[in-house]
Amino acid sequence: MVWRQLLEQALVQLEQHNWHKLLGDQRSLPLFSTENQAWILLDWFPRAVRSGLRYGAIISPQNVMVRLEIAALIREVNTYPLTYRLFADEAAAANWLIQQP
Repeated sequence: MVWRQLLEQALVQLEQHNWHKLLGDQRSLPLFSTENQAWILLDWFPRAVRSGLRYGAIISPQNVMVRLEIAALIREVNTYPLTYRLFADEAAAANWLIQQP
């Protein structure tokens, strides 16, 4: 899957550049399958934390059902030593990320 490859590459970049922040534009994101939800929560996020990720900003999906799904994922993700927030637009998301240490 392309989005998994993209997230894997994000981990590589986090590690190589010692980055701690990530901005995700998820306006066109479809619903996740149960398998993909499990992968992102149980596999990708723990590795992202080990790679140095501390802050994530997500541009809110346009689809209401996907937005609800992402909000639920964020609640679970915030149990990790991460802070993820959902934003209506890119400017607000980027501004928030810039303010984070």
